[in-house]
Amino acid sequence: MAGNINPLSNAYNKIIKLIKIRDRSSQEIEYFLLREGVDKTLISKFILSLKEDGLIDDEKFAKNRILSRIRLKGWGKFRINGELLSLGISKEIIQQELEKIPEEDWLSEATKIIQKQLKKSSGSLEKDSINIRKKLFLKGYGEDMIQKVIKKLELSPNNQNSVVET
Repeated sequence: MAGNINPLSNAYNKIIKLIKIRDRSSQEIEYFLLREGVDKTLISKFILSLKEDGLIDDEKFAKNRILSRIRLKGWGKFRINGELLSLGISKEIIQQELEKIPEEDWLSEATKIIQKQLKKSSGSLEKDSINIRKKLFLKGYGEDMIQKVIKKLELSPNNQNSVVET
């Protein structure tokens, strides 16, 4: 297992501690090793060894990160995509993992955001609509998804703070 990286056992042990906290991408491990002063020529071998041992897996990392960002932060596809790209995950892996999430899950999370936003209602339907769109956009939802969720939810004409699902 760690036979290929014995000279780097201190860095290896630190990586194990990091991985126990949460999954890490290959790029995160690479940057960590650079900060630890590991020679650049050894880093690719080190990462390959960690992959062979099943300790790092970018697909698993992307899947877990996507689910976490949706469920815990209510993020949309665009924001998640940007974060994963910045963590060194390939576009192909990101697209593959994002496509596994049913549209209904995205709609459900966007609906929760709208309902929370409506609790802070200004009393102005026009202003609330602008704030809702802005909030969803900042969370990483595209215009198509924003339109779908707004169409799915209607503001009741009698009570602007209530939400009626259509």
